[in-house]
Amino acid sequence: MDRGLYVAAGGMLAEMDRQNNLSNNLANLNTPGYKTDYTEQYGFANLLWNNRSTGAQIGTWQVGPVVQGKTSLTQGSLQVTGNKYDLGIEGDGFFQVRTPQGIRFTRNGAFTVNNQGQLATPENFTVLGRDGQPIKVGGANKFQINTNGDVIRDGVLVGTIALVNVNNPQKVDGSLWSGQAAGVSAGTLVRQGQLENSNTDPIKTITDMTVSQRAFDAGQRVLRTIDDTLAVAAKIAQIN
Repeated sequence: MDRGLYVAAGGMLAEMDRQNNLSNNLANLNTPGYKTDYTEQYGFANLLWNNRSTGAQIGTWQVGPVVQGKTSLTQGSLQVTGNKYDLGIEGDGFFQVRTPQGIRFTRNGAFTVNNQGQLATPENFTVLGRDGQPIKVGGANKFQINTNGDVIRDGVLVGTIALVNVNNPQKVDGSLWSGQAAGVSAGTLVRQGQLENSNTDPIKTITDMTVSQRAFDAGQRVLRTIDDTLAVAAKIAQIN
């Protein structure tokens, strides 16, 4: 069967992955701390078998584009909400939260307080301090959080929110990430009463969706052309 069919189909599958990522980015446009997913496609240089001069292997043969998913960790803009439970991160790093699956990390600081007076996510995942314990803020907004993450209630320091770097961060669900904590994030500030917006650029995303759709349509046309060509070849073979 004509190799062009595989090449065109591979390109279409790559654009489908790209469209899924772009659609998900738009769906999370208003999710605090959301980080944009995107795909990178590799072409001719990655399909070479070896260097013709030295014979050294420089790539592996794959039909169609090679696609790799990635996430942009660029800073999103900060938006003032006036809600004392909202915390925005300015700089690198993540909040640590305890989930049923273990420690996870997030940039989404839209927190609340659970029935034990602990700072928590809407899913009731408790926010952890540098000592690895949940941060207890009490109720009725009777607390302050400074830019270092220190939590002060009734004039007393009750804990410090852990802001950590993460090795090999992997997005697992929306704004939750897995990985290995790699120490306190230097130069990172906590902004109480603010939230970090998604770093998705809606105009660029819509433009990319249009470009991707056109590439997908081009792949369809290639498939039709090859299919028509093979049909003509089959008829000629029958005649002969």
